[in-house]
Order: sequence, then structure tokens, then C-alpha cells
Amino acid sequence: MPVLDAVRLVNWLAHRHADLALAPLTIIAGPNESGKSSVGDGIAFALTGELRRVEAKGDRKQLLTDGAAKGQVELTG
Repeated sequence: MPVLDAVRLVNWLAHRHADLALAPLTIIAGPNESGKSSVGDGIAFALTGELRRVEAKGDRKQLLTDGAAKGQVELTG
């Protein structure tokens, strides 16, 4: 089974640009509205192509950071 080494989020929900190195066990913690779920949603989207938040957000454009024309989720492993 492949192991993820890193995730890059660009204009994805709360993250304008985030490069996160991942270890065999990575814990993401922080206050409410800091983007923790956005990281998980980005990973899930990159792996499955499903947009979990579209139902909650109403449309795909709202998955982008405010004012962004496009976004990106990239996984390396």
C-alpha cells in the first residue's frame, strides 16, 4: 500500500498555500476554523475525486480560497 509523504494545498478552502510533510503518523491539531478539515477534504478529493463539501458549500467554486480562480491539491508518496 502506498504511503503519503506530503500534501500541497493551493487555494483550497482555508489554505492559500500549504505544504505539509507527512509521517507514518501525522496529527493535525488547531483551533476551530483553522483548516484542519480542509486538509482531510483535500486528501480525500485527490484520492477519490469526490467533493465532500460540495453539498455543504453549494457549488465547487466555494471550495476555492476567497478570490481565487483555481486551486490545486497535490499528493506525493
